Amino acid sequence: MINNKTIPEKMVYTEHELATKLGISYWSVRSLRIKNKLPHFRTAGKVFYRWTTVIKWLDEQETASTRIS
Repeated sequence: MINNKTIPEKMVYTEHELATKLGISYWSVRSLRIKNKLPHFRTAGKVFYRWTTVIKWLDEQETASTRIS
């Protein structure tokens, strides 16, 4: 039996992987990146998203939207 605590969560995602994890379309993730809204980085010409940074960004979006309401 595999204990989930022994398997580390993936920390870096491609656009397709992040879209799947967030339950949104690839094009939504890509659009946010192109508009420089979603934090990302490039390595060897490929785009990646650090999960901890994305979660922090999502928290900031939630806080900002509740201030407007």
